[in-house]
Amino acid sequence: MSASATPRFRAPSRPGALADAALPTDPIHWAGSETASRWSGYLEGAGLSGERAADEVRAALRSTCLGVHSKS
Repeated sequence: MSASATPRFRAPSRPGALADAALPTDPIHWAGSETASRWSGYLEGAGLSGERAADEVRAALRSTCLGVHSKS
């Protein structure tokens, strides 16, 4: 098979094209290079997207569990 016939993944042509896909869907928080607002389609974008999703989950847990484990 020639190199030109090899299927390859391509990120969206416009950086951040799938950034709206990163919006949480109920308890699901999306992450991946395709959802990154910067470096979309690259490993750096995946890392940044993972950090963003982790921050979202942390904030969601704090808002739903606020005060549950605190001692006054």
